[in-house]
Amino acid sequence: MYKSDALCASDDDGTIGYSSDDNEIDTSHRSVHTLDYSSDSSSEASLVLQNVRKRARPISSSDDSDVADDGWNWTEEENIVNIKQFTETPGINPLVLRTLGANSTPLCVLKQILSDDFFQMIVTETNRYAAQMNMQRNTKMSKDWFPVTSDEIKAYFSLCIIMSQVKKSKIDLYWSKRRILETPVFPQIMPRKRFLSITHYLHFVNNEMMSKEDRIRKVQSVVKYLNTKFQQLYVPEEDVVIDESLMKFRGRLNYVQFIASKRARFGVKFYKLCESTSGYCSKFKIYTGQDKTQGSDIPVSQSVVMELAKPILGKGYTLFLDNWYSSPELFKILNKNNTNVVGTVRKNRKNMLHKLTSYKLKKGDVTTLSCSGILCLRWRDRKDVYIMSSKHSKAEMVATGKIRRKKGGEQEDVVKPSCVIEYNRGMGGVDRHDQFLASFPLMRKCQRI
Repeated sequence: MYKSDALCASDDDGTIGYSSDDNEIDTSHRSVHTLDYSSDSSSEASLVLQNVRKRARPISSSDDSDVADDGWNWTEEENIVNIKQFTETPGINPLVLRTLGANSTPLCVLKQILSDDFFQMIVTETNRYAAQMNMQRNTKMSKDWFPVTSDEIKAYFSLCIIMSQVKKSKIDLYWSKRRILETPVFPQIMPRKRFLSITHYLHFVNNEMMSKEDRIRKVQSVVKYLNTKFQQLYVPEEDVVIDESLMKFRGRLNYVQFIASKRARFGVKFYKLCESTSGYCSKFKIYTGQDKTQGSDIPVSQSVVMELAKPILGKGYTLFLDNWYSSPELFKILNKNNTNVVGTVRKNRKNMLHKLTSYKLKKGDVTTLSCSGILCLRWRDRKDVYIMSSKHSKAEMVATGKIRRKKGGEQEDVVKPSCVIEYNRGMGGVDRHDQFLASFPLMRKCQRI
């Protein structure tokens, strides 16, 4: 079930990562394993808030400040915020709008993303790979091969998209002449033999020039092309989110992940930077295991955020993160880079104070600490919720507009901290993007080359 599916099962309007016991990390709701035992694995915090208490009582024990590692002076004073102003003009690139015109079609938009240069690159590398292989092999397929053209590659991908909508157990059945199985469009566009031949030789990079260290070297050129195009064509709105998703895959890859809470469960993990409202993906990164070139003193979660957030730094964006990414150090870095940030956080992160977790809170109670323009809030709902924000100064309780019926028939308003409400509103971008992609499942088992 997608995270967004889980939202529908609750009376809450978003997802929150809860903390666990003092000596545990919040993984009770999710099992994460990797089939690459040399790599790191991440966990995702996503549970639904329930039964929020109306009353919120600030808890304080003293006016003294606490000092964490590296000089973090956490105090109970109200957070002094410096909200960064958003300086971008969101929307489609004006040059693209002028090119599309008023009567543009979805195909016109697709051509802006996948240009002729993209298809020509595939043509060049596919023909190069076929020539390299045919020099070494003397098979029926190699004898029948002739160079592919750009139009053929476009037709090939068109058929792949149609296959995502017309499900059949075998590729051969798309060219079946049996009346009950026949799909006339496939033989009309391309013969089955030619489709299988292109599938066999399809390539995106010159094997003789690619780096052996890169685990996604066979598709790295496509990843770079798409990331560049996504950023050129559209400027996201102010609220963006970094989160992970899983592309279903059960083949032989040493960086295949197992995430029990994901619908696919087994697959290739993607980190994505998406617009919160529309789900538009501005940049993505494929997880391939531990980066040996990365310094051991930099957490993987922090390096992922800094890499994906590079295009938005210094522009006043508001970035939403879940508790696998969030840490006081990362928030300070983003804050210095003119980027607002809101996210759940694990209570055992470095520079998080025991003082924040030592209070025994009743349901609905809230306590806060602040340092260097960062507010850290603990709110007791069904479980403890830990939120950090560089946009909020205090634990302001806000009505959600929902009514809860108590025992005895009495009704009460549902209230939450304002930073929790904003977090719930901003964290859905990647899930929305995944839902759109789920409508066109293009994955199909094929021959490894």
